[in-house]
Amino acid sequence: MGAIVSKPVAMKQFLIFSLILIGLTAQSCGKVAVETDDNQPADNSSEAVEMDQKVLGSTADDMEVVLNKTVVVSYDGSGFSPVDVTLKVGDKIRFVNESDKSVWPAANPHPIHTSVPGLDSGRALAKGESFEFEFKSAGSFGFHNHLNPSQGGSILVQ
Repeated sequence: MGAIVSKPVAMKQFLIFSLILIGLTAQSCGKVAVETDDNQPADNSSEAVEMDQKVLGSTADDMEVVLNKTVVVSYDGSGFSPVDVTLKVGDKIRFVNESDKSVWPAANPHPIHTSVPGLDSGRALAKGESFEFEFKSAGSFGFHNHLNPSQGGSILVQ
C-alpha cells in the first residue's frame, strides 16, 4: 500500500520533479532559452550558453532547484567574443581557443592577474583547449590575453 502524502507536499514534489524534467529536457536538446530578470528573453545570439542544474536540500520541504549557466567566450586570434559578459554569482565562464594562435586568458591587471584570484589559465592554451572559472562573488572585472594584453573584455557578475 502506498504512503499517504498531503496535497501541499505532493504539489511541491510534483513542481520539483517538473522543474528537473524541464531542465533535463532542455539540456538534452542542446539549446536553452535564457530570460533576463524582467522575464524577457535574453539576447544570446552572440554568446554560447550552457545550463547546469543543481538540486539543493534533503527533503521535499527544503529542496531548491538552482540553474547556473556557463558562458563560452571564444578566441579567434584577433580577440575574444563576446567581449562583454554578464553573469550571476555561481555562473561560469569558459574561454575556448578556436585559433591557431595561443591564448592565455587571465584577470586584469596585466601582468599580475590579481583582481579575481583563480581567473588565470596559468599557461597558454593551444587550439581546441579551454579554461573554465566559476564566479563566487559579485563585481565588475576585466580580463585579457596575457600574450597580447590589448585583447580583452569585461565581466559583470550580479
